[in-house]
Amino acid sequence: MGKYFGGFSKDWSELTGGHTSGGTKALAGLKILGKAVANVGTFAVTEVVPGMIESAGKGVEKGLAENRDKMTKEQIDKAEKAIQTGKEVGQRRQEARDVEWRIERKTQELAEEMEKRPAGHPAIAELKKEIAQLEAKKPKWYDNKAESKQK
Repeated sequence: MGKYFGGFSKDWSELTGGHTSGGTKALAGLKILGKAVANVGTFAVTEVVPGMIESAGKGVEKGLAENRDKMTKEQIDKAEKAIQTGKEVGQRRQEARDVEWRIERKTQELAEEMEKRPAGHPAIAELKKEIAQLEAKKPKWYDNKAESKQK
């Protein structure tokens, strides 16, 4: 959650600082509002929607287990597809979280290295390369694995 709602400290300082003008305070307030709206949207798309899909799949699975004998073949097929979709989205969501955690750790290492070493040092370049590789590996919850395999 911190990654969605962090980064407001400078704008907050401008908004609450006694030495800033009214125009600067208004601009800082608008920046905070804009960032908040964008971050809420990002949070909803990356966390809430996939969670809802995963949860719906689990609910359908429970319903299917209880009512399979009362359902038509078509209803069972639709339910099984919804269950599979929920599981796939949940798995990709977890994979994305794992990669994001690794990116966060590498970013912390990069910041530490940048404090200790000059900008062109090979260790810094290597960490940047690793972070870029991890970013490229991060699955999206909405990826279609069948399409990805064909590419």
